[in-house]
Amino acid sequence: MRTPLVLLVATLLLIGCSDEDKTPYPSIITEPVMVATDDAGSPRTMLTDGGILYQLLNKVTGWPADTTFRLVGGYVVEGEGMARLMTAQTMYVLRDCTSMDEHHRDPTNVASAWTSGGYLNVHLLPKTQGKTQEWGYLRDSTVSNATGGTSHHISLYHAQTDDPTAFSGHMYISIPLDSIVNPRTTADSIVLSISTFTGVSSWQFSAR
Repeated sequence: MRTPLVLLVATLLLIGCSDEDKTPYPSIITEPVMVATDDAGSPRTMLTDGGILYQLLNKVTGWPADTTFRLVGGYVVEGEGMARLMTAQTMYVLRDCTSMDEHHRDPTNVASAWTSGGYLNVHLLPKTQGKTQEWGYLRDSTVSNATGGTSHHISLYHAQTDDPTAFSGHMYISIPLDSIVNPRTTADSIVLSISTFTGVSSWQFSAR
């Protein structure tokens, strides 16, 4: 049985700026990235969803060593193949919760949904008072589509638990496309449904 991801809504993973230069940078690029740390717990490389690899110039430590994180990163490019990470927010990679006994689909608000880097990504605006909620995804059905492929219908697993729906938070989630359908073809599609406070909203994406 796969357990849902239990987390504190709107948790931030903070990055320190350069020790030498506190001047704001004018052109910050913000997008999903994969950041890898070295054996000392310092972020060393960053791979964008577009496939561009950067060496990071950040002089910070304290991250888990030899670990790769998926983040919404705000960064500036400083020379060929070099970048400095200015801001970072955790992008939670969700688990498949279909085998669980109870399928919770409590409502949440959604800002946007898109695919990039082999992930289905969603910017959520959950209602929270700072307590924990549970998140994952559910496989609902697979049906043949008009292009000769398969449409995979999934929905967001969300248990509000005892967290009051008080204030709007910000949260980013990712679902690996390969965990939904593998191998993926251009004829396959993924339909994501999310229960919101105004009803169920759905998005359809190519599996490629």
